[in-house]
Amino acid sequence: MPRFLTLIFCFFLFAQASPAQSLTERYYKKGVEFQEKAIYSRAIDYYTEVLNHEPQHVEARYNRAVVYFEIKEYRKALFDVRTLLEAHPMDPDLHSLTGLIYAKLKEPDEAIRYINRALEIQDEPIFHLRKADILLQNKQPELAFKELYTALEDPDLEPSILELRAIAYVDLHQPNQAIGTYTHLINLNPRPEYYYNRGLLRRRIKDVAGACNDFKEASKEPFFEEALEALIHCQWEQNDTAAVEATGKNGIIHFPNNPTFYLFSGLAALRKGKSKLAVKWFNKAEQLGLKSAEVYINKGLALLQYDKQKAKEAFLLALKIDATNKVARHNLDLLGY
Repeated sequence: MPRFLTLIFCFFLFAQASPAQSLTERYYKKGVEFQEKAIYSRAIDYYTEVLNHEPQHVEARYNRAVVYFEIKEYRKALFDVRTLLEAHPMDPDLHSLTGLIYAKLKEPDEAIRYINRALEIQDEPIFHLRKADILLQNKQPELAFKELYTALEDPDLEPSILELRAIAYVDLHQPNQAIGTYTHLINLNPRPEYYYNRGLLRRRIKDVAGACNDFKEASKEPFFEEALEALIHCQWEQNDTAAVEATGKNGIIHFPNNPTFYLFSGLAALRKGKSKLAVKWFNKAEQLGLKSAEVYINKGLALLQYDKQKAKEAFLLALKIDATNKVARHNLDLLGY
């Protein structure tokens, strides 16, 4: 299940322009602007220019480390943070960020060592939250709960605490508790990823209707591709052909290179007896790389209505992928092959 935790960093995102602002500060300000817009490559370019002119610029190096962390360039992030630690060895935030980086690098001992050092320097709720994150990445959910309880001393951290608590419940195979936690999060802030994660959990416990509702809410964010894919699967399970058609159309408009939406559009067309339209959609799914037995079987079923030779070829392709497929074998027998 995707983990959408937004890690809380103490960004140095302050940059007020002044008439006498230096070139370095103008570059820094542009880096901040691009970072806030999540245009990370441009933010890195500007922070790098700052550091080329002023290697000791703390804010630019810290922000660049955070950006590298966000784009999963963990070794580069580590270089920047370690550089800062050499000059500021008693900064607890630098120690905790280093711990988070080591956790991503799958070095749990180093991760725990640095986060514990941060807590030794300054026992703050934010560092307990980060320690919980590290413990969860190290598959230690029971220990993470203790750190999350301590982090609750800061009420501003509640959303992040709840996100990690939901992950801990999932790791402990307690989906109902995780669903309840996501419900709490949705009540605080109805973000699409919370609906999506709750939908995945509801699908796991066979609550198809609840999962469909959650995926529908999540997919209202027009660029949430995974939610739209999950929704169309769910609608197919519910035998809601009209909904599958509508979601397929929406998916093709927004994600024209995703074969899933062509596959389900083909399935809906086949169910409605529109054989030639179904074949058109199955062909498009195949062109986009979805060459599965499912595609070829359904394409064969559609072709049976008007081109038995091509139907036979489709069923043979299905058998080539899955030699034990009974549907393909049965239809080939009917065709006398």
